[in-house]
Amino acid sequence: MKWSGSPFVIDKRYAATLRERAETFRRVTGTRKSLFLTFVTAHGLAPGDYVTELVVNEVSAAALFEPYEAWPGTMWPCKW
Repeated sequence: MKWSGSPFVIDKRYAATLRERAETFRRVTGTRKSLFLTFVTAHGLAPGDYVTELVVNEVSAAALFEPYEAWPGTMWPCKW
């Protein structure tokens, strides 16, 4: 987990680190399933080629404090 006071930038070096970590995870776990990189950010991700190439999802810190009813595509009330 990293902290950034502004939108987080994924540069060439960090993109290589992310690819290496994903490959290590695949090798160690033996999984053949897809990996989806998701970032939880306070200020979002800065747009860029590496973001569109690597990042599948992003969750902002503000979304963590929204009421459940505000989440799009969810069923409310839940009937568990």
